[in-house]
Amino acid sequence: MSIAEKAFRLVDDLLFGINEWFGNSAFHHCKLMTSDGDYELTASDGSLCTIIKVHGVMELQSDELFKNRLEKLRKSILTRFSKTGHLLQVVLDYNLGKYIETVIHEAFNPSRITAKNMGFDIDDIFDDWGETLSKYCAKEDIWFVLWTRPFVLSKQDEGNAKRKMRSRARKTCPQVKGEVQQVGTLISAIKSHHTSFVDTVTTSLGEIGIHAQRLDNHTALREIRQIVDYEFTSTEWKPRLPGDRLPIKFPEPEEPENDLSCMMYPSIRSQLFPRDAAEIDTKVIEIGDKLHYPMMLVLPPQYSTPFRELFVRLKEKGIPWRVSFFIDAGGLSYMTMKSLLAQLLYFTSATNKRFCKAVEELKEAELHGESCVRLKIGISTYVDKHNPDAMSKLSLQAGELAGAMQAWGTCDVAETVGSPLLGFSGTLPGVMLGHPAPSCAAPLGEVLSLLPLERPSSPWTSGSVIARTPDGKIMPFHPMSSLQASWIDLGAGPMGQGKSVWLNTINTAFIFQPGLSRLPYLSITDVGPSSSGLIDLLKALLPEDKKHYCAYYRLKMTEDYAVNPGDTPLGCQRPLQNGKTFLVNLLSLFATPPDKTDPQDGVSGIARSCVEMAYDVYAQENNPKLYNPSIDSDLTRMVEKLNLEIDSQTSWWEIVDELFDRGYVHEATLAQRHAVPLIADIASMARLDEIRGLYNFQTSNGEHITEFFWRSCIEAIAAYPIFASPTAFDIGDCRVVSLDIDEVAPRGSSQANRQTAIMLMLTRHIGGAKFYITEEDVAYMPERYRDHHRKMIKEIRQDPKRQCFDEVHRAFKNSSMVVKQFIEDIETSGRESRKWNLSIGMYTQDLRDVPEILIELANNVFVMGVGTVKTADHICELLGLNERVKEAMVNLRKPDHRGADMIQFSKTEKGRYIQLITNTLGKKMLCAFNSTTEDRTVRNSLYEEIGVLRSLDVMTREYPEGIKKETERRRMKVKLSPYEKNVDFIQQIIDELISKSGMKAA
Repeated sequence: MSIAEKAFRLVDDLLFGINEWFGNSAFHHCKLMTSDGDYELTASDGSLCTIIKVHGVMELQSDELFKNRLEKLRKSILTRFSKTGHLLQVVLDYNLGKYIETVIHEAFNPSRITAKNMGFDIDDIFDDWGETLSKYCAKEDIWFVLWTRPFVLSKQDEGNAKRKMRSRARKTCPQVKGEVQQVGTLISAIKSHHTSFVDTVTTSLGEIGIHAQRLDNHTALREIRQIVDYEFTSTEWKPRLPGDRLPIKFPEPEEPENDLSCMMYPSIRSQLFPRDAAEIDTKVIEIGDKLHYPMMLVLPPQYSTPFRELFVRLKEKGIPWRVSFFIDAGGLSYMTMKSLLAQLLYFTSATNKRFCKAVEELKEAELHGESCVRLKIGISTYVDKHNPDAMSKLSLQAGELAGAMQAWGTCDVAETVGSPLLGFSGTLPGVMLGHPAPSCAAPLGEVLSLLPLERPSSPWTSGSVIARTPDGKIMPFHPMSSLQASWIDLGAGPMGQGKSVWLNTINTAFIFQPGLSRLPYLSITDVGPSSSGLIDLLKALLPEDKKHYCAYYRLKMTEDYAVNPGDTPLGCQRPLQNGKTFLVNLLSLFATPPDKTDPQDGVSGIARSCVEMAYDVYAQENNPKLYNPSIDSDLTRMVEKLNLEIDSQTSWWEIVDELFDRGYVHEATLAQRHAVPLIADIASMARLDEIRGLYNFQTSNGEHITEFFWRSCIEAIAAYPIFASPTAFDIGDCRVVSLDIDEVAPRGSSQANRQTAIMLMLTRHIGGAKFYITEEDVAYMPERYRDHHRKMIKEIRQDPKRQCFDEVHRAFKNSSMVVKQFIEDIETSGRESRKWNLSIGMYTQDLRDVPEILIELANNVFVMGVGTVKTADHICELLGLNERVKEAMVNLRKPDHRGADMIQFSKTEKGRYIQLITNTLGKKMLCAFNSTTEDRTVRNSLYEEIGVLRSLDVMTREYPEGIKKETERRRMKVKLSPYEKNVDFIQQIIDELISKSGMKAA
């Protein structure tokens, strides 16, 4: 190394030493030294620190309930602050702009990956959703930093412990020149005190319904560094701590040979501050890309004012900010000298008299069991230094922050005295053991009431649904989460309250939940086309060879939509147990009057006997149905093409086997529809002597029970033509299907409600029958079909499945046997949902319509409106909700551009969570979900002409309120003008939108 290089090196070291001596280096005030285990950090004086992330309260709370819980917290931690040695720092950091944009973008990333794995190009829709959410949300974090100081020990023990620490530090860390961690900086004697302190606080927070999580050291330090220098801190960044791989690097050429700093862990403070700080003036500090303006409270709130009032004021300002509370023991001891002077000068001023009186009151409170603590409060705001007029904007923000603080319980704010870096460092969680703000003495209970302990929380830190609170906190929701014992969600709300949009949102989240590589199974039973938008979107986004995986069907009570409940899995000449149970239940329902809740004696037995006998009769070894070439022309052509040997005795079962053996699985499935017995075939078994002899008694009307059974089934088939023929309607290998029963689900009479319930049972069977087939069922299948079914069953069992039902109040409004059976089926599926990897959703206009047993089973309940206070009272009684929740429920607002509000009730292994949340979607997703006839017609035409993403882009840009409103406007214009007649407004809008999309030439 040359003389010049040595000189430069010497000057550089000298400047660093001067900066460090005068406290001008960015990390000068950071007291963190190293880590001890996974959850404790140590300071340079041997103090221990644990950082807890406070997510918020688990339930909405009334003022009285919150007050009672704070009192419980005070009593729990009171002894910890009765003497010096423990310190609590509470920090709330509130960020806007690109911070929240990045957080939301990253929150959607797992769903983006899932979508790409499935072949969906849906990034634009997620981006639009995220951009919309970002307008209303902020990144909001709260930390409790728990410190245990060496003077928790006696004076003698403290002195001995510090000497041992210094000796150990010299041995474990040889003399080095650089910034490294002194791994021996630890006082073991205080560890038990610290562990007890941390356990007390975390347990106490949980007991009062606050969701808190102890952070490991790597996570805690990363979150601190993200506050310090967000742009230089990846979400994957990890600090180097003892136990990590040693960061061995080559030494600098000019370093002494005995300097081993290149083989030591870099100091925590140098890792937390990747870029240096520069003091712009006595008020502002520049770190990285930010200008920070720290301040402090010189006069604490004179009145015990809840933190939420400060939060509301600051949210209205729309600025980033951070507040830090330091709570230490010894409030009165700190006041001793001031109290003595005030007493000496008691008669010289009224101020001294008031001061003495305040001290006496604090002493009196301590005598009655209160702990008087010392409180310091620091605040800070920032701007991006690249912002035009950054200093002016920062000064304005500082004024707004100070003004909001001053209005909070009548306190006063001042700029940080001395270095702004000191004030900034004091607002960072865990970096310092104090703040330059003046101390004040206050009862512990009053100090606790000032802390940010009422912010709402979600049990999930991530999820494929990103909701928010009305005041902008992100509230993830994770469908089919491992935190819940089962997966049943209920939704309730009057028309126009956002119920169907929320159901579409959850279904979208279910499809794109993290970790999937293929479409899960989703079966929707809808009353109306509200789910059609989701299906249309998914189908349009899929490549051609996968479009058949998504379908929307509007069922009609005709033979074109015939479904034979007697269909069996391919190749099976007899139903499996689940299919057999469904048939027996359905036939029993047919033979039960609408006003009865149970079939009469013998009916269920007759149904079971008829099912078993019918499949025996029509099996290949007995009297199978014979092949008829005139039934299905497509199948006939396939048979002729394959030159299958056919004679007058060829059965349909033989055709099924031949087609399957040649690899024509779909055609074999179509042929099997003609081989299995129909409902009429099964019912006719009741007239056979074997069954008549077994059930040889009469009904109360004198009719033979088997004749009554047969007649009831035939009448049901006549009333429901959908059951009259071999299956014509089939969802095939469709994975996401919506079955709209609006035309087959009448309303008004008990008979109509019965029909609706039967259709719900049928669609549940159509959409989900294969969900309940297990590997054990393969043993009951013919040998040649086992491999085929084994592979299919394995895939179905692995994939998530969901069945949801909209407008279920149409079925639950009577107490017939049909409804009872439907409820029993849902209850059984719900209790075993984890076994089947199955999610169930039920949505209605009034939660009172849902049977209590299903409400008890539900893990997630969403209330989107109640209509009346009486309804709210009933729901609160059912779910055990408090008055604060009831108040929020009654005052739920109508959905608007900000989204739709709802009460969320979730049961998890962490406890129950009850929050007021808002479903805010992007305009493109709302446009895709819009189910009006006009919107759907235009949207689907555009999908075909110009593609999904361009269609949604031009529709939301030109008609953000929807196509229906635009057509109404144009029709009104025609009414006012006699010269415009017979205009096809829909086609007119389609043509205009294609032109405005830039695709006209194409």
